[in-house]
Amino acid sequence: MIPFFDLKTNLANQSGVLNKVLSDLTNSGVVVGGESVMTFEKEFAKYLKVAEFAGVGNGLDALRLSLIALGIGPGDEVIVPAFTFVATWLAVTQCGATPVPVDVNLHTAGMNLEKIPLTPKTKAVIYVHLFGIIEDLGPLRKTLDSKGIYLVEDAAQAHGATISGKHAGSFGISGCFSFYPTKNLGALGDAGGVASEDLEFLKIIRSLRSYGSGKTKYDHELAGWNSRLDPIQALYLSSQLLNLEKLNLRRREIAQRYLESINFNSVIKPLTRNLADSNVWHHFVVLAIESRSEFRQALSDLGVATEVHYPEPAYSAKCFGNGRLPNFPNTNFISDNCVSIPIYPWLTEKQVEIIIDSVNKVIREIV
Repeated sequence: MIPFFDLKTNLANQSGVLNKVLSDLTNSGVVVGGESVMTFEKEFAKYLKVAEFAGVGNGLDALRLSLIALGIGPGDEVIVPAFTFVATWLAVTQCGATPVPVDVNLHTAGMNLEKIPLTPKTKAVIYVHLFGIIEDLGPLRKTLDSKGIYLVEDAAQAHGATISGKHAGSFGISGCFSFYPTKNLGALGDAGGVASEDLEFLKIIRSLRSYGSGKTKYDHELAGWNSRLDPIQALYLSSQLLNLEKLNLRRREIAQRYLESINFNSVIKPLTRNLADSNVWHHFVVLAIESRSEFRQALSDLGVATEVHYPEPAYSAKCFGNGRLPNFPNTNFISDNCVSIPIYPWLTEKQVEIIIDSVNKVIREIV
């Protein structure tokens, strides 16, 4: 079976890197905070071409702490995509604000920027660069700035994606990242961070991530959290950042092979055909129209694992209690039909061929 994401093989191929990480950690004697965390923060800020970057415990914390740092809370509304991982919505509700969903574009799964309903209660817009497909948010940032509304980016699936000379995560006042192990830039466990040009904003983030402490450890200016990027994650991320461009290039190469060699049709087709450097292909999403279960089972029988990102819109999660909302047709269509096939960069050429042949075989059988 070709796994959907093969972390075991990736770690086995990096035994030298892992040994160095442990050696550096042991030699430093620092397991919380310290120089290795500050080094990665500087390296990633330089890579993104932003003023600074602050590491936190995970991607959800990056979003939640950003909203709290911006003063968003009860009575406020935050625009969110209707189709996204639930963390985007949770960040809003966990700070006491109300998520206001917007339908997404059918061929990018990104929020439809022409349908954003700004009201006097709107305090922020969270744009998600889903599946590694970046959107140029320059015009949106300009519009929101003129209305005193914050732009927050969820760039958890778009490490290294660039457009108009800017990285995902560098358009808004806050660029939020997750470094969960399956991400394009993945850690050894949970990790995340916030990028920004606003140093005062990041000062609040750094306080909130460490119990709300101020100038000294026990000077608690804010009611904060415990959400710190650990040195072992920072050391590993620094090593992985060196290869991010190469790994993203490999993802594009695999995506190109899929688009050129798989016989897609009107029933089984790719969500996007965007092969530009702006797309870092966190997931390769196929729309198996009215045949998702059959498509996935047939691939499994042939030894190819798949996943679904995501089987239900965020608004239909039990914690939000809204059920299916008919005024979001693109969101409902994508969630009903989407299937992700493997695209991690250490897939071998043989594995890529097996995936292509298997998908083509299943397409022939379904049609």
